[in-house]
Amino acid sequence: MTNDEYQEYLLRLTHLVYTELVPKVAMLDYFSVHANEFSPPPNEVEPLLWFVNSGLFYDTTFSLYRLVHPIQSDRNVIHFLRITKDNYKRIEWTKQFKRGVIIEHLSEWEGQSEIIDRLVKRRNKFFAHYDKEYFYEPDGLTDEVPFTIDEAKDLTRLLQKTVGFYHQHVYGSTPISMEGFVYAGAYRMYELMRNNYKERSP
Repeated sequence: MTNDEYQEYLLRLTHLVYTELVPKVAMLDYFSVHANEFSPPPNEVEPLLWFVNSGLFYDTTFSLYRLVHPIQSDRNVIHFLRITKDNYKRIEWTKQFKRGVIIEHLSEWEGQSEIIDRLVKRRNKFFAHYDKEYFYEPDGLTDEVPFTIDEAKDLTRLLQKTVGFYHQHVYGSTPISMEGFVYAGAYRMYELMRNNYKERSP
């Protein structure tokens, strides 16, 4: 892989993680968890939020699957780290670091294998197609193969840490995370929904 190809790969991963994934996970977290801190519950304030959350959960599942599953995709964070390790001396680093750091990053992702395995099983048995075992009882999948929003956030933050490190050492800067802006925007959006609900209520 040439230096130009590596930079293109890094920029694409940066976009997928920082621009696409992080906002979706933040919105899912806000409307699934934080909005429940208010009364009445979100499904009463705006029943359509159920469909929004469902879509975000589907999207987050597929996005994470593509980015962290080391087998089914030709482009993901594991493949990127292996390419980085193999081409370490060819890449033009703005800020130099020891090659052993790449191995440490690979070990960090190996440490997430149990969570990733559950993510993959959920994707395969329900999201990608309907597994006959869970077709009539989809809640059984949640009990037997749990994958929480907190775990989605953990994988997302590790993606940010990994991709951000190489972005900094190639381009000299770390990408800006939109997480805080999305939480603030989601809060304002939900405030409007709650105010509208109050106006509609007798």
